[in-house]
Amino acid sequence: MTDYWVQLLTAEDECKKIVEDAEREGKEKREQKSKEATKKVEELKQKYAQEVESKKAQAAKEIEELKKSLEEERKKQSKEAADKIRNHKQQVVDLLVKTVLDVRIQ
Repeated sequence: MTDYWVQLLTAEDECKKIVEDAEREGKEKREQKSKEATKKVEELKQKYAQEVESKKAQAAKEIEELKKSLEEERKKQSKEAADKIRNHKQQVVDLLVKTVLDVRIQ
């Protein structure tokens, strides 16, 4: 009978050890997975931060190009308007000269 109790207690101790080992291994695996997940999250944060910075830089570059284009267009239109005014003034002067000459001839 003593053998039976020894075997039973031994089996109980072995089961307890198996459970403890399984719990320890489970905890270690959970901690490892948590570390891996944290590392992956950090990598993704860095990746997306770089993408955002890249897009911001590209947007800033495009904005500068648009500003330059608008300024060039404004200067072009301003020059065209000044040319039209000069041409109109010249036409007025030409008409006045012609009118004065026509009046003198008569």
